[in-house]
This record gives sequence, C-alpha cells and structure tokens, in this order.
Amino acid sequence: IPDLQSNPPVFYKTHLGSDHSKLRLKILRKWITDSIKNNPSELTKQTKILIIPISGGQSQLYLEENFRAITGQQDLVQFINIDSERIMPLIDWMEKEHDKNLQDGQSLDFFRYKDRTMGTSSPGSYLNRLYEFLQKDMRAQNKKGILPVTEYQMIHLTDGNNTPLESHFKEVLETHPVCSACAQAPEKCSEISTMCGSLSARLSEVWGYSKDNKLENLDFYFGLFQALPFYFGAGYLQLDFVHLNQSLYKAMYPDSLPYFEQLKPFFEKRKAKISIWSANSENPPFKLNGDTTQVTSLKITDFFILNMNYRLNFEGKMSLDSDGDGAFDQEEASFGLDPKNPRSNGYILDGFIVSDTFRERANYLAKSGSCDRILDSDGDSFNECEESLLGTSSFDFDTDGDTIPDSYEWLYGLNPNIPDDRLDSNGDGHTNKAAFTVGVPPLFNLDKINPSYRSNYEVNFMGKQQVVDPQFGPVIKDVFEVLVKAVPVAEGLPSTLSSELSASRISSDPAARAINNIPYEQQLFSKIEKPYHNTLTTLARIIDATNPKKVYWKIYKTSIPISGVYSNSNLNLENLTLIRARDRNE
Repeated sequence: IPDLQSNPPVFYKTHLGSDHSKLRLKILRKWITDSIKNNPSELTKQTKILIIPISGGQSQLYLEENFRAITGQQDLVQFINIDSERIMPLIDWMEKEHDKNLQDGQSLDFFRYKDRTMGTSSPGSYLNRLYEFLQKDMRAQNKKGILPVTEYQMIHLTDGNNTPLESHFKEVLETHPVCSACAQAPEKCSEISTMCGSLSARLSEVWGYSKDNKLENLDFYFGLFQALPFYFGAGYLQLDFVHLNQSLYKAMYPDSLPYFEQLKPFFEKRKAKISIWSANSENPPFKLNGDTTQVTSLKITDFFILNMNYRLNFEGKMSLDSDGDGAFDQEEASFGLDPKNPRSNGYILDGFIVSDTFRERANYLAKSGSCDRILDSDGDSFNECEESLLGTSSFDFDTDGDTIPDSYEWLYGLNPNIPDDRLDSNGDGHTNKAAFTVGVPPLFNLDKINPSYRSNYEVNFMGKQQVVDPQFGPVIKDVFEVLVKAVPVAEGLPSTLSSELSASRISSDPAARAINNIPYEQQLFSKIEKPYHNTLTTLARIIDATNPKKVYWKIYKTSIPISGVYSNSNLNLENLTLIRARDRNE
C-alpha cells in the first residue's frame, strides 16, 4: 500500500493468508482425479464443474486474463466436463502463481502491490455473476425436464479470511495525518483532499471493494442461491465451506472467527443449512456429489404393501376410499364431493376438506389460488397447497425423517412433522410404524382388531446379488422374496380421474411440461381403476450403503380382484419403478 506522503514512496507488505501449502489446489486436484477414477463413465459424462479462482481488485483482473488464455473460456463462470483436458493445466498454473507469490512474500525486500498476482480474497465480488449464471443454467435444465434430478454443489475452499474489509481501509487511511479524517468513511475522502480521494480509490482498485465482503451482502447472495430450487420448484443445491488449515488460522487470529462462522447467525435466522468442514491435509473432507466407489451397494430399509382404498376409519370400521384422497366415500357424499375425484375443488385433496381442522384454510387456498396446485417438488404426492396446510417441507419426501412418506403419515393418522415411528401411541406394545406397515392407524390396538383388517405379507431376505447397471456399473443389491398372503379388499367406485402433478413449476413450453409431469404410476396415492378390483400399492425405501445420505424410493401399483385370488402370490420386485423422490438422510 503506497504511502503517498513520503518521498520516495514507501510500500508495505500485505498479508498472505494461511494456506501456504496450497491445500485448496491439492484438494481440488484430488477431488477431480478421485471422481473420475471412482465413477462409472456414464456418471462422469454427466458431471460438470465450475472453477473460479478468487482474489480481488487488480490481482483478480490478472487471474481472469490468464484463466481465459489457459482454458479458452471467455468467462470464468462456465461449466466444463469434469474430465476436460483443460482442468489440470489450470490447476498447474494456479500452483505456479501460488509458489511465486509465496516466495515474493517471504522476501525481506519491500515489493510493490503491482507485482502481486494473488492479492486479497473477495468472494463477494463474484457472487452476483455466479447467481445469474446458476439461475440461467437451472432454467435450461428445467426446460429439458432434468432439473428435478440435477444436483448442484457450491464449495468455497478458504482459509477463513475475507478481505478487504472496511477496517483495512481505515487502518491505511489513519496512517496519513490528512486522510485520517475520512478513515471512517473512505467514500468521502475526495471531500478532504484530492490526494485522499486518490488514495481511497487506489485502495479499491488494488484490493477490491469492501462492500462486497460485508456479512449482510454475502448472506444476501447465499440466500438467493439456496432459494433457487424453491424458485423453480425443483433441483437441489448444497452449500459447503471448507476451512483450510484451521489450526493455523486459530494461531494467527486467536480472537477472530472465520467469516463463514460469522455467517452462522444469518443462516439460522433464515432457517437455512450451512455446512462447514475442516481440511488440514490434501485429503478432501467429503466426496463430491455424484462420486461413488467402484461398487455401489443398494439396501432396502423399508417395505410397505397397502390397500389405500379400503382401510380403517376412526370408528374402527373398514371403509371405502375409492379415489384414495383421504376422505371415505360416505364422507365425500355428505360434503357434496366427488368420490371419484381426489381433488374435487381442483386444489386440495378431499381428505382435508372433510376435516374440521383443515376445512376452512383448505377452502380459502382453493378460492384464492395462492398456491401451486400442480407442483410436487419432493415427489410425496402432496402439492404445494397441501404441504402448506400441514406445515411439511415441500422439498422433503419425509419431513420428519422417520422413513414414512409425509402423505402416507397423514393418510394413516400419523404426524408427518414429528418422528413417531418408534412411538407406541396406544400402548399396545407395537410401534406406530409396525401398525402402519400392516395398514392400521396408531389409534387402534393391533392385537384386538379383526385380523382381516390387516395386510398380511412376508418379506424374506434371500441374500445378495451383484449386477451391472448400465449407468452405475457394478451394483450389489439385496434380494428378497415377498409373499402376499392377504389384503383387505371391497367393491368400490372405479375412478376415471387422476390428479395432475409436476416435478417442477410448469413451463409454458409444452414439451417441458410433459417431461416434468409425474405419471399416476409414480404418484403415491392410488385409485380403484376397474370394477370388482382394488389397487395394491407397494413402496420400497432404498439407500446407497456407500453413501447413506442418498435415499431412493420405488413404487409398484397393481390392480387386484376382490375375489382374493391375489393371496399367496410372490411379488416381483423387478416391477417396482423408481420415483423422483427428494429425500435425504440429513
């Protein structure tokens, strides 16, 4: 930083940060090489990466110029394939720049700021451009109909320092007798003197702008990033901060918190997640999204077989719900609703309309049209209106994480906002989940109800089998024998109407609209499809044993005759279809 009062001018060293060992670049290199090595080729082709070297001010301009020359990209903010031959030369170049700057910084000679090619660390200066780019990319994926199954992961590799700050400008200005008068408001330095105005402007030119790094500004953009999936009603965006050399930072700044720790209260106020990782070696603290091992192991954790059209009512009697909307046919008749249409008013499931608790709000939502009646972002067959009524997350298939989908919890009298799978609400010695598994609400004693009211089936583990999946490569899967002994059935009303649901906000493009449509076969609620038949719905929860955060759900609906000939049948699990369920073990 120049001392314009001295003759000749004196230049001062600036701080070099605490990542002297290039951890950020070593981790980045290992992430990329491991991802390519461990992923099936099909998954590698689908993985793209965006690398932004962040500095600030004059140094940032230098980085951008060289970035363009090496990658051939006109803009830093651009996705490229993770196996692109342009990536490693870019990392090699950044490592050389790092070494040069570190060597210069260790010199005992004074040096001028113009010789620095890695200066401040100002992520805030790029957040606006990155937000606009991601919004554009998500819109393109949504138009293709693949946004619901697209994952974005933003990772900031940082030593925790965020510069420049207002205090840095203040410290420099206070060293000059004349300019100290504007140290509290550098933007007003030109009112003091031309020299002070020139110094303040030069600081911004060299370092970048302190306003970019204000916590409020950073949180504003991070909040926008996290809101993007909600804007489109689809997609997943994870935000991770990786703290490099944490122990060194604490030693250098014992009384200071890294900037992402200072952001925690802002995230908490927004009820948003902030993930902070520590990295003290070149081994990445976590795997990239989409990164697998050479062998993927898929394990079924839960298995449900239900007839939702014929189940116990609150009086303990078996009743018909022909369209599977949570309202029994007799109830619908008393309220003037259509027992063959799950959403008679076009907005809300009839089960909410017949409920004293939800009726008034449900009717208001339908009349006001203030919610999206088509959007089902998490795949649980609740639209945005119904999620808002229950207070469940429209972006979580299983809001309370008890392994029962939100819509099924509501249908069978459980609480989708509170984990109640291990509770025994009626004290009969059976958990609520055990009762739900055989289609019985937690209100009733499982041992005292008529056995014919319960679904009766066996799930027998038959061992493991390795297969080669065209997308994931070698997969080890559990093999089960499923014997359906009996399910309660009764004659109902064939329902010819089904509810339209979409995995993303409806686009004006007819092709995109069709691609994002959730077909009836993948919706959780089931209807009676033809006379003298009921619909048996099978749902399986599956996790990736090598990455248990990933949860998959598969469904199978089959029309069974009420004559009961379906009993003692072996259910073929190969018939189950993967649904676009947004569910994560977090």
